[in-house]
Amino acid sequence: KGRNLAPSNLPVDRVCRCLQMQSNSYEDAGQEMVRTSLLSEGVRLLGHMNDPIAIDTLLIFIDTGENRVGEFSLKAIEELVESSSSFCRGEDRRYEPRRKTELLEGQTDRIEREMKAFLEASDNPEDRRTALKILFFLEKPHIVDYMEGVMESQNFRERRIALSTFEHHWNPRLMPLVLSQIGLRDESDFGQLNPNWYLRDLVGIIGTRGGNEQVQLLLGLLSEHSKMKEKGDMQVRNAVRRALVEMRDHSKKAVDQALKQNQMT
Repeated sequence: KGRNLAPSNLPVDRVCRCLQMQSNSYEDAGQEMVRTSLLSEGVRLLGHMNDPIAIDTLLIFIDTGENRVGEFSLKAIEELVESSSSFCRGEDRRYEPRRKTELLEGQTDRIEREMKAFLEASDNPEDRRTALKILFFLEKPHIVDYMEGVMESQNFRERRIALSTFEHHWNPRLMPLVLSQIGLRDESDFGQLNPNWYLRDLVGIIGTRGGNEQVQLLLGLLSEHSKMKEKGDMQVRNAVRRALVEMRDHSKKAVDQALKQNQMT
């Protein structure tokens, strides 16, 4: 009671056909408003129906500039692809528990192609992040190669998604790229409100994926940010401490030796 249950018994194919019939715009402003409203509600509905049949219909609308239909279509695809991944959530606050989705044959390849094409054409920051998250949720190891290029983006929140992909499909050859990001700062409004957030992400990966060679780097960051000179230093210090604990699990001797040399306990 009081919850919106996902409409699992609704015929997905009929919803898809209904939306496909609305793919062409109307000249009449009133009809167009109704059409856009129908599409907006319909594509969001498909995202919660948890059926991969919906994906082909949703892909029709991702490149639309009409109101927020394209945005909602991307979000719906993200939900469906996430539910097919190892990140599938067991419970959503508004909907009944989601069952794991199995994408249909050929869908992962098509989704990958469509998202990459979308990213080539789109300059909408929010939509770009959604498309990148969809690529991440596909969980295809070779996506790492694509994400290496994302690390050149001016949008550090796009880089964050690339870093998550690296951590999920880790290869030691990625460590120099991760380390090259140390010292870079996000100067966007988001970065101003959340100073050093990007450094904390980098520290987290170094803790879980780094080794003996990165111990001194972490200790140096711990010393620097323990001085509490800038906003966000406490969060960095805490992140470094957690990273050292993580690293100690797989590089205990190196961490203990470095701590001893630096007279830290």
